[in-house]
Amino acid sequence: MIKYIKIPLTCLVIALVSTTSLAQEPTSETNTKPAREASSVAKHGLEFLVSAGLTIGGDDLIEIQVSDGPDEELKAGGLFDLRAGTAYRFQDSPFALQFSLGYHFDTVSGEDTAGRDADFSFSRITYELLSRYHINKHQLGLGVIQHTQVELELDGLGLKGDIDYDDATGLVVEYAYWLNPQFSAALRYVDINYEPSDKLTLVGGAQSQLLERDGSHFGVYATLHF
Repeated sequence: MIKYIKIPLTCLVIALVSTTSLAQEPTSETNTKPAREASSVAKHGLEFLVSAGLTIGGDDLIEIQVSDGPDEELKAGGLFDLRAGTAYRFQDSPFALQFSLGYHFDTVSGEDTAGRDADFSFSRITYELLSRYHINKHQLGLGVIQHTQVELELDGLGLKGDIDYDDATGLVVEYAYWLNPQFSAALRYVDINYEPSDKLTLVGGAQSQLLERDGSHFGVYATLHF
Protein backbone atom coordinates (compact mmCIF):
# COMPACT_ATOMS: atom_id res chain seq x y z
CA MET A 1 0.00 0.00 0.00
CA ILE A 2 3.00 2.31 0.48
CA LYS A 3 3.48 2.76 -3.25
CA TYR A 4 -0.03 4.23 -3.56
CA ILE A 5 0.66 6.73 -0.79
CA LYS A 6 3.58 8.25 -2.69
CA ILE A 7 1.38 9.69 -5.47
CA PRO A 8 -0.92 11.98 -3.36
CA LEU A 9 1.92 12.85 -0.97
CA THR A 10 4.00 14.05 -3.92
CA CYS A 11 1.19 16.41 -4.91
CA LEU A 12 0.95 17.72 -1.34
CA VAL A 13 4.70 18.33 -1.14
CA ILE A 14 4.69 20.24 -4.43
CA ALA A 15 1.80 22.36 -3.16
CA LEU A 16 3.57 23.21 0.09
CA VAL A 17 6.83 24.09 -1.67
CA SER A 18 4.95 26.38 -4.05
CA THR A 19 3.21 28.08 -1.13
CA THR A 20 6.50 28.65 0.72
CA SER A 21 8.27 30.15 -2.28
CA LEU A 22 5.40 32.55 -2.91
CA ALA A 23 5.38 33.65 0.72
CA GLN A 24 9.11 34.44 0.60
CA GLU A 25 9.00 36.75 -2.45
CA PRO A 26 10.24 40.20 -1.38
CA THR A 27 8.24 43.34 -2.01
CA SER A 28 8.75 47.00 -1.26
CA GLU A 29 5.05 47.81 -1.36
CA THR A 30 4.17 46.30 2.00
CA ASN A 31 1.21 48.63 2.52
CA THR A 32 -0.55 47.41 -0.63
CA LYS A 33 0.27 43.68 -0.32
CA PRO A 34 -2.94 42.63 1.54
CA ALA A 35 -5.08 44.48 -1.01
CA ARG A 36 -3.18 42.84 -3.89
CA GLU A 37 -3.60 39.35 -2.41
CA ALA A 38 -7.33 39.82 -1.78
CA SER A 39 -7.79 41.10 -5.33
CA SER A 40 -5.80 38.18 -6.76
CA VAL A 41 -7.80 35.58 -4.87
CA ALA A 42 -10.99 37.19 -6.18
CA LYS A 43 -9.81 37.08 -9.83
CA HIS A 44 -12.34 36.08 -12.44
CA GLY A 45 -12.08 33.98 -15.57
CA LEU A 46 -10.87 30.48 -16.34
CA GLU A 47 -8.54 28.48 -14.08
CA PHE A 48 -7.16 24.94 -13.98
CA LEU A 49 -6.60 22.88 -10.87
CA VAL A 50 -5.06 19.66 -9.57
CA SER A 51 -5.99 18.21 -6.21
CA ALA A 52 -5.02 15.37 -3.86
CA GLY A 53 -6.97 14.17 -0.85
CA LEU A 54 -7.26 11.57 1.88
CA THR A 55 -10.75 10.26 2.70
CA ILE A 56 -12.28 8.13 5.44
CA GLY A 57 -15.69 6.54 5.90
CA GLY A 58 -18.08 4.13 4.25
CA ASP A 59 -19.10 0.54 4.94
CA ASP A 60 -16.58 -2.26 5.37
CA LEU A 61 -15.94 -4.18 2.14
CA ILE A 62 -13.22 -6.62 3.22
CA GLU A 63 -11.28 -7.30 6.41
CA ILE A 64 -8.06 -9.34 6.54
CA GLN A 65 -7.25 -10.84 9.91
CA VAL A 66 -3.46 -10.58 9.82
CA SER A 67 -1.44 -13.10 11.86
CA ASP A 68 1.43 -10.77 12.84
CA GLY A 69 -0.14 -7.30 12.97
CA PRO A 70 -3.32 -5.22 13.06
CA ASP A 71 -6.25 -6.29 10.89
CA GLU A 72 -6.48 -4.64 7.46
CA GLU A 73 -9.84 -3.14 6.47
CA LEU A 74 -10.99 -1.99 3.04
CA LYS A 75 -13.81 0.56 3.25
CA ALA A 76 -16.14 1.89 0.56
CA GLY A 77 -15.22 5.52 1.34
CA GLY A 78 -11.41 5.35 1.32
CA LEU A 79 -8.74 6.35 0.84
CA PHE A 80 -6.80 8.24 -1.86
CA ASP A 81 -8.47 10.72 -4.20
CA LEU A 82 -6.62 12.36 -7.10
CA ARG A 83 -8.38 14.84 -9.37
CA ALA A 84 -7.84 17.48 -12.04
CA GLY A 85 -10.24 19.95 -13.56
CA THR A 86 -11.17 23.46 -14.51
CA ALA A 87 -13.28 26.26 -13.05
CA TYR A 88 -14.78 29.51 -14.28
CA ARG A 89 -15.19 32.48 -11.94
CA PHE A 90 -17.85 34.94 -13.14
CA GLN A 91 -16.80 38.57 -13.43
CA ASP A 92 -17.94 40.83 -10.56
CA SER A 93 -19.58 37.82 -8.90
CA PRO A 94 -18.73 35.59 -5.92
CA PHE A 95 -19.87 32.52 -7.87
CA ALA A 96 -17.80 30.02 -9.85
CA LEU A 97 -18.51 26.70 -11.57
CA GLN A 98 -15.99 23.87 -11.28
CA PHE A 99 -15.71 20.57 -13.14
CA SER A 100 -13.21 17.86 -12.21
CA LEU A 101 -12.29 14.31 -13.15
CA GLY A 102 -10.83 12.02 -10.49
CA TYR A 103 -9.58 8.58 -9.54
CA HIS A 104 -10.55 7.40 -6.05
CA PHE A 105 -8.99 4.18 -4.75
CA ASP A 106 -7.70 2.10 -1.85
CA THR A 107 -5.94 -1.24 -1.45
CA VAL A 108 -5.10 -3.65 1.36
CA SER A 109 -2.81 -6.66 1.34
CA GLY A 110 -1.16 -9.08 3.75
CA GLU A 111 -1.18 -12.64 5.00
CA ASP A 112 -4.23 -14.08 6.71
CA THR A 113 -4.06 -16.17 9.90
CA ALA A 114 -3.43 -19.27 7.77
CA GLY A 115 -0.39 -17.67 6.14
CA ARG A 116 -2.01 -17.19 2.73
CA ASP A 117 -1.53 -14.02 0.69
CA ALA A 118 -4.54 -11.74 0.32
CA ASP A 119 -4.82 -8.65 -1.89
CA PHE A 120 -7.92 -6.50 -2.33
CA SER A 121 -8.57 -3.13 -3.94
CA PHE A 122 -11.53 -0.80 -4.50
CA SER A 123 -11.51 1.89 -7.18
CA ARG A 124 -13.79 4.22 -9.13
CA ILE A 125 -13.63 7.03 -11.69
CA THR A 126 -15.35 10.24 -10.56
CA TYR A 127 -16.91 13.20 -12.38
CA GLU A 128 -17.91 16.23 -10.35
CA LEU A 129 -19.74 19.49 -10.99
CA LEU A 130 -19.42 21.98 -8.14
CA SER A 131 -20.91 25.44 -7.62
CA ARG A 132 -18.51 27.63 -5.59
CA TYR A 133 -19.34 30.73 -3.56
CA HIS A 134 -16.40 32.91 -2.48
CA ILE A 135 -16.26 35.15 0.59
CA ASN A 136 -12.79 36.75 0.60
CA LYS A 137 -10.44 33.77 1.16
CA HIS A 138 -13.26 31.43 2.17
CA GLN A 139 -15.08 29.21 -0.31
CA LEU A 140 -18.30 27.22 0.06
CA GLY A 141 -19.13 24.54 -2.47
CA LEU A 142 -22.18 22.43 -3.30
CA GLY A 143 -22.52 20.01 -6.18
CA VAL A 144 -23.11 16.55 -7.59
CA ILE A 145 -20.65 13.72 -8.22
CA GLN A 146 -20.89 10.68 -10.48
CA HIS A 147 -18.92 7.49 -9.78
CA THR A 148 -18.40 5.07 -12.67
CA GLN A 149 -16.31 1.93 -13.25
CA VAL A 150 -16.80 1.12 -9.56
CA GLU A 151 -14.91 -2.14 -8.97
CA LEU A 152 -13.86 -4.32 -6.05
CA GLU A 153 -10.95 -6.65 -6.90
CA LEU A 154 -10.65 -9.80 -4.79
CA ASP A 155 -7.73 -12.20 -4.40
CA GLY A 156 -7.63 -14.13 -1.14
CA LEU A 157 -9.71 -15.49 1.76
CA GLY A 158 -11.37 -17.94 -0.62
CA LEU A 159 -12.41 -15.12 -2.96
CA LYS A 160 -11.14 -14.58 -6.49
CA GLY A 161 -12.35 -12.15 -9.17
CA ASP A 162 -13.90 -8.72 -9.55
CA ILE A 163 -17.19 -7.30 -8.31
CA ASP A 164 -18.72 -4.47 -10.32
CA TYR A 165 -21.10 -1.86 -8.94
CA ASP A 166 -23.59 0.26 -10.86
CA ASP A 167 -22.79 3.89 -11.62
CA ALA A 168 -23.74 6.02 -8.64
CA THR A 169 -24.64 9.69 -8.15
CA GLY A 170 -24.02 11.56 -4.92
CA LEU A 171 -24.00 14.95 -3.21
CA VAL A 172 -20.84 16.98 -2.43
CA VAL A 173 -20.47 19.67 0.26
CA GLU A 174 -17.15 21.51 0.56
CA TYR A 175 -15.47 24.23 2.59
CA ALA A 176 -12.12 25.60 1.33
CA TYR A 177 -9.68 28.23 2.53
CA TRP A 178 -7.34 29.96 0.07
CA LEU A 179 -3.93 30.46 1.65
CA ASN A 180 -2.83 32.35 -1.48
CA PRO A 181 -4.04 32.67 -5.10
CA GLN A 182 -2.37 29.38 -6.11
CA PHE A 183 -3.12 27.12 -3.14
CA SER A 184 -6.23 26.16 -1.17
CA ALA A 185 -7.02 23.54 1.48
CA ALA A 186 -10.47 22.00 1.77
CA LEU A 187 -12.72 19.80 3.88
CA ARG A 188 -15.28 17.79 1.93
CA TYR A 189 -18.19 15.44 2.54
CA VAL A 190 -19.64 13.15 -0.12
CA ASP A 191 -22.93 11.27 0.33
CA ILE A 192 -23.15 8.27 -2.04
CA ASN A 193 -24.24 4.60 -2.16
CA TYR A 194 -23.15 1.69 -4.36
CA GLU A 195 -25.52 -0.95 -5.75
CA PRO A 196 -23.81 -4.21 -6.89
CA SER A 197 -24.21 -5.14 -10.56
CA ASP A 198 -23.80 -8.88 -10.03
CA LYS A 199 -23.45 -11.64 -7.45
CA LEU A 200 -20.27 -12.74 -5.69
CA THR A 201 -18.95 -16.05 -7.00
CA LEU A 202 -17.15 -18.05 -4.34
CA VAL A 203 -14.39 -20.59 -4.85
CA GLY A 204 -16.20 -23.80 -5.84
CA GLY A 205 -18.85 -22.01 -7.90
CA ALA A 206 -21.37 -21.01 -5.23
CA GLN A 207 -22.88 -17.53 -5.50
CA SER A 208 -23.78 -15.02 -2.80
CA GLN A 209 -26.09 -12.02 -3.11
CA LEU A 210 -24.29 -8.74 -2.35
CA LEU A 211 -25.74 -5.85 -0.40
CA GLU A 212 -25.78 -2.15 -1.20
CA ARG A 213 -22.73 -0.41 0.25
CA ASP A 214 -22.59 3.08 1.73
CA GLY A 215 -19.59 4.93 0.22
CA SER A 216 -20.15 8.24 2.04
CA HIS A 217 -16.94 9.81 3.32
CA PHE A 218 -15.13 12.87 4.68
CA GLY A 219 -11.93 14.12 3.10
CA VAL A 220 -9.07 16.58 3.49
CA TYR A 221 -7.69 18.05 0.24
CA ALA A 222 -4.89 20.23 -1.03
CA THR A 223 -5.42 22.00 -4.36
CA LEU A 224 -3.17 23.90 -6.75
CA HIS A 225 -4.85 26.57 -8.92
CA PHE A 226 -3.20 27.94 -12.06
